[in-house]
Amino acid sequence: MRRTARSYNPEARYNVLPRDLEYRRVDGAPLLARVYEPQGQGPFPLLIECHGGDWHTGNRLDNEPWHQHIASSGIVVAAIEFRQGPAGVYPRAEADVNYAIRWFKAHAAEFNASPEYVGASGSGSGGHLALLNAMLPRHHLHAQHDLDATHQPDATLAFVISNSGYISPASFIEDETRPELSIRAREHFAGASDLRWASPFLIGMYFRPESKPAMLLIQGAGDTSVPDVELERFVYFYSRAGGLVQLAKYPGESRNFF
Repeated sequence: MRRTARSYNPEARYNVLPRDLEYRRVDGAPLLARVYEPQGQGPFPLLIECHGGDWHTGNRLDNEPWHQHIASSGIVVAAIEFRQGPAGVYPRAEADVNYAIRWFKAHAAEFNASPEYVGASGSGSGGHLALLNAMLPRHHLHAQHDLDATHQPDATLAFVISNSGYISPASFIEDETRPELSIRAREHFAGASDLRWASPFLIGMYFRPESKPAMLLIQGAGDTSVPDVELERFVYFYSRAGGLVQLAKYPGESRNFF
């Protein structure tokens, strides 16, 4: 029986039940998620949330008030953890996120969610992870780990939300004006033999995305981590490729204001 998501009403309000779970184990270490489940008649849409932290810090509890608020409007939120730092160099963290999307699709009924309406969101480096998997959900580096289940859904998404997301991490690597971010980017992408497949900006500009989910880019006008020209070109080429994309810029706000 197909479980189609209820029509979403952002004005609705539900009580929310949070719980922690393990969605994957890597080298004996658990990868955890906190799931925020609206208490009401579902099934509900499902949002996979990727925290920021420049690929090195952060956890599933970052942005918890936002997760609670979104869930209370009738969306199941799964705030996931993934490998970081030396353990999570490209494409390991990217593959963890891809696995999480597929795992939650396969287990959606356990959370009163619909596997047919799943999206992802993220801030900063989390935005990069969400956007990359949204555009290349079946890439062999991202979808490299099979689920321990008979049902093997792919990681195709219905929508993606990026809050100050790093759409062009390759541009950070040699940027001396942002030394800390440059160091973190060099460390994370040390395992990338070809950065073209690690950059949403380059994929949108020069290569055909495997998938084009509806996209919302949230950006503070004072955020210099993603130059305006890159954002505008990304929006232009994603739209030209047939994707639905909206850029929401907020005057006077800086990085990660959201």
